[in-house]
Amino acid sequence: MNHFLLTKTVFSLLLMCSLYISGYAATPARATSTFSYEPDSVRKVLEQEQRAAFNHFWQFANKQTGMIHASANVNNKNLTTGGSGFGVMVILTGIERGWISREAGAKRILSLVRYLNKADRIKGAWSHWMNAEGEPVKFGKQIEAGDLVETSFMMMGLYAAQAYLTENNSVEKEIRKTVDSFRKTIQWSDFVHNGELYWLWERTNGAYTLPLHGYNETLVTYILALGAPDKYAIGADIYKNGWQQNGKICKPNRVHYGYPFVMGAQLSGPLFLSHYSFLGINPKTMQDEYVDYQQYGTYHAMIHRHYCMEVAPKEYRYDAFNWGLSAGSGPNQPVKKGYKPRTPKRDDGVIAPTAALSSMPYTPFYSIQMLLNLHYNCPKLHTPGGFGDGYSLVDDWYFKGRIAIDQAPIVIMIENYRSGFLWKLLANHPDIRKGMEKAGIHLPVHPTGFPYAIADTRTGYYDMLRHPDRKMYELDFYLEEAGQVSFQICNEAGTKVLSEIPAKKYPKGLNQLSFDRSGLTDTQRCIIRLQENGQPKAEVKVQLN
Repeated sequence: MNHFLLTKTVFSLLLMCSLYISGYAATPARATSTFSYEPDSVRKVLEQEQRAAFNHFWQFANKQTGMIHASANVNNKNLTTGGSGFGVMVILTGIERGWISREAGAKRILSLVRYLNKADRIKGAWSHWMNAEGEPVKFGKQIEAGDLVETSFMMMGLYAAQAYLTENNSVEKEIRKTVDSFRKTIQWSDFVHNGELYWLWERTNGAYTLPLHGYNETLVTYILALGAPDKYAIGADIYKNGWQQNGKICKPNRVHYGYPFVMGAQLSGPLFLSHYSFLGINPKTMQDEYVDYQQYGTYHAMIHRHYCMEVAPKEYRYDAFNWGLSAGSGPNQPVKKGYKPRTPKRDDGVIAPTAALSSMPYTPFYSIQMLLNLHYNCPKLHTPGGFGDGYSLVDDWYFKGRIAIDQAPIVIMIENYRSGFLWKLLANHPDIRKGMEKAGIHLPVHPTGFPYAIADTRTGYYDMLRHPDRKMYELDFYLEEAGQVSFQICNEAGTKVLSEIPAKKYPKGLNQLSFDRSGLTDTQRCIIRLQENGQPKAEVKVQLN
């Protein structure tokens, strides 16, 4: 069993008794009408639901510490390190969006860093869960263990705060100074044992537990450990031996449902694996010897969607508006299912809203389809802190409890789709840049074309909608060399030009084409051609929703 499954299984044992106290809804969450994909309509829903999930971290946090409870609407009130780190990025989003004042948000983050500064640290790391006094709380068999993965999630959030809260007042100065003290004292290299980086070190018996082998949610842990100040940084050999397993991480030529998938479990793991590490690090800036991480995350989401729509048992009643499997809650009756990580190979009919919604930077149209369905057709899943953690159409079950590590990625990844806000904050962090360089992760390189326009293998078309804020269709394209580039939008057969986009000089690398519906009033399916000096170089079949 993969280590992330072991960890999530431990979590399930702790939450099982407390998570499932909700009732059953009478109406299934089915799409009953055609949604409007007009930008203004979508933006209204995006704003409402993103802010609702933000409220989980603003209204229901532990006010004494600034930390967030592991879960809400349930009996588990332990403070979560990783979920609170994600929560810092949620608070920054709230400030940037104007939902709260900068002063209020900064004061909340100051409470959190003061709490962390006094909390018990084990080799510089915090525990998975802690109490309000900062003492480790039992998590599975762990009692006093430094959790390096949860600590990396916390530091990702704190580095974002350090980059954003740059004003010269006492609150923001203290936040920056305290975060820098954490940066210098987390003993990343002391979690290395026998040439491998470990998730946990247990103070009670000196045991190292769970070596960090990829592919899982721990890529950001490696990047921060590689990029740490030299005293505690790990070497590139540890990364190659651990995360990459000396090349065994890659399974060349493996394809699922027409989508390449060369790392990770057969038929893919739960979707949170393509979320957590990328909350603060833009996957479009990441390629190594095995994958482009934006492509990989998109393939991951598309495999889940295809499985749900075409392969899953029909009684689960999945469709284009109900898809996505991840770690999350499940019903205890009529059949006991509980909290667990779900995948196409480990599926029991329970959808986690975080799976599709947090995939929005990878699959914007399909994730927004899911969002609109939950917003309009699933009132039993609505809570004051965003959507509940899971639902099952086959069981007619809707859970209103919320878990921090599921709610936060919804807010953060919606924001990264809308504005790239969190990605921009961390783009120039020296430790992250150093860590990625040591890991051999660099800006992607592709042939001239449309590397991220990944078509639905059932239809052969890449689905697009106008960006809800910028109100334009946006299509990434890559150029091997800088030059004059023009575009044609042709009919579905490619025989008639419907619209011409004049030539413009673009730099080498990744660029973006923006266009509206001018001349395309009655067109949905079409072909977009990229031309250099009037000669076609690449094309993609798209559906303009």
